[in-house]
Amino acid sequence: MLKNVIIALLAIALIGGATTVAVWSQAQTAEVEVRVRAKRLDDGRTEFAVQQRDGSGWSDSLFARNPRLTATPVVDRWYSSRGVIASAPVDAASLMAAARPSPPVGWTPLGDTGGDVRIGLEYSVEANVISSEMTTTVAVFARDDGEYIKLGMTCEGRVLNLIVDDSTWSYSDSAQVTLRFGSNSPRTYTWALLRGAETGYSPSNDRDFIASLRAADQVAVQVESDAGTTALLVDLAGFFTTPAQPNLDHCGGATPSGVSLLGDTRGEVSITVEYAVREDLEDGSLTTIVETWVTDDSYDTSWVYLVCDRDRLDVVLQVADNTYTTPSRTPTTTVRIDDGVAEEFRWPYIRGVKHGISPDNDLEFVERIRDASSLEVRVDRGTAAEGTTFALAGLLKTRAQANVDFCGQY
Repeated sequence: MLKNVIIALLAIALIGGATTVAVWSQAQTAEVEVRVRAKRLDDGRTEFAVQQRDGSGWSDSLFARNPRLTATPVVDRWYSSRGVIASAPVDAASLMAAARPSPPVGWTPLGDTGGDVRIGLEYSVEANVISSEMTTTVAVFARDDGEYIKLGMTCEGRVLNLIVDDSTWSYSDSAQVTLRFGSNSPRTYTWALLRGAETGYSPSNDRDFIASLRAADQVAVQVESDAGTTALLVDLAGFFTTPAQPNLDHCGGATPSGVSLLGDTRGEVSITVEYAVREDLEDGSLTTIVETWVTDDSYDTSWVYLVCDRDRLDVVLQVADNTYTTPSRTPTTTVRIDDGVAEEFRWPYIRGVKHGISPDNDLEFVERIRDASSLEVRVDRGTAAEGTTFALAGLLKTRAQANVDFCGQY
C-alpha cells in the first residue's frame, strides 16, 4: 500500500467540490481524487469530512479530530482541522510504469546497421562524431580450424576500399593475394597493407576487383605474407545485398534521388562513449547498447552499459578490481551519484548481452543518473579495490537513447 494523501480541511473554500491531488513517492507521482463534505448539525455548527475516489464511487468519510466549525465564525479568518491520512492501493511497479514516457506518435526506434545477415556475414555503419565521417563496412568471413579469411568492403568518408585480412595476426607492408573465382584459374596479385577504418591488405584498383566479386558466388582466397599463409573458400552469398550496400555503391559520390543511404546506428560520442544497435534477423528484435568506460593506470577497464535486449532494460556494471572473477553471489555495491550520499545496494549478477551486475530497478536507476555528471561505484568482493568513477557526460544523450527510454514499447 502506498501512503499518500495528507489533506488539510480548508473547509469553506471546498464545500461540495472534488479535486485531484498529486502525490509524491520515491520521485514518482500518482493522482488521487478527493472531495470535502459538509453537514450542518442541530447545534448550528458545520461538520466536515473527506472522501477519496474508490472506483466508480467514493470511500467512507474520513474525519479529522474535532472536524466541526463554530456556528458563529469570526469574519475574515481561516479555520483548519487536523490532517487526515488516506491510503491508495498503488504499487511501486504501477507507479514506475505510469511515470515512464510513452513513445511519440509515429516514432520508430533507431534501426539496425550492425546486424548479422547470416553466419559469417555482417555489416555496420559507424559515425565518428569527432571527425563527422561515416564509415560503412560489409565483411564476409570463412573459418576453418582456427584459421579465418575476412573479405571486406569499406567506405570511409569518400574512399572505397576492398580489404582482405587473415588469421596470421602480423602485417607486412604487402602480401601476395591469390584469388580464384568459381572454376576459373587462380591469379596472384600484390596487395598493399591498408591502415584505415579496417586494417588488412587492399588492391590498387578496388572497384575492378569488386566488379569481379559481384559476378561470383564464391571465391577462393589465399593470403601469403611474412607471417605465414592462409587459404580458404569464401561464400559470397548476400555480400552485395545488405541494407548498407547503397552506402558502398555511392561512396564518395552524389546520391541519386530516391536512394536512401543507411544512417549510422553505431558511433563514438566521445573518446569513452559509444553506442550500437543491432538486429537479430531471425526474430526481428533489436538490441541497443550504450556504453562508457574508464581505464586505470594498470589498464584494467571498468564499464557501464545501458542495454535494451528485446523488451528488457538493464544497467550493467563491470568493475575491474584485479581479481578477474565472476561474482558467485549478489555483491554489495556502493554507489555515489555526483556529490550525493553513498548508498549500498545488493545488485545481482546477470547473464545477457553483457555480463555483470545490475540493479533491481534499472529504469529507476536510469532516471537517477540521467542528469548526473559522475557515478562512483565500489563492489565488495572481499578485496581492497578502490572505487571506480565514471564520467557520465553524453552517456544518456546518444542517438540511441530513445531506444533505451522506450525499451520494450515498440
